[in-house]
Amino acid sequence: MDNAKKNPLDRVLIQPPSKPGEELRLMFRASGRTPSATQGVRKELDARLTRYDEGSQQTILEIQDMLDKNPNNESLLDWLAFMMYTNEHFADSIHLYKRLLELNPDNATAHYYSANCYFKMGETEKAIQAWRRTMILNPQGKIGRKAAARIDMARNRITGDRSF
Repeated sequence: MDNAKKNPLDRVLIQPPSKPGEELRLMFRASGRTPSATQGVRKELDARLTRYDEGSQQTILEIQDMLDKNPNNESLLDWLAFMMYTNEHFADSIHLYKRLLELNPDNATAHYYSANCYFKMGETEKAIQAWRRTMILNPQGKIGRKAAARIDMARNRITGDRSF
């Protein structure tokens, strides 16, 4: 292949991760499994990182393999937990979020999504406790405000108040 047809992104040095999930994207790219980073491919990669094909579970298995090699990788734990959450595997998601919280107890996002899992599983009191922790960790942030709204919603559901 001549130089004119090479992808210019192949010559770009990979920068350190700057936002959540970026580490995983870089790992896939470094492994050679990811095509060039065009907009369409990026959307496909983002979708593949957050959802999996129910039939194959290929992406989940790939991330579990990476996690087996590096069990304390917070980014991998977070991605896998969120993948389980989005596919309604709430018990698996909670297990992974608990592991993540053992490594980083102040992770407001992990508290928030574990609370959502508890709520969807009918464990409202555990959900409220986890949402409260989210609010304590991030009271002014978007996720803290969302947690406060979820607590209000859960309390109204418990009491039967539909006036909201």
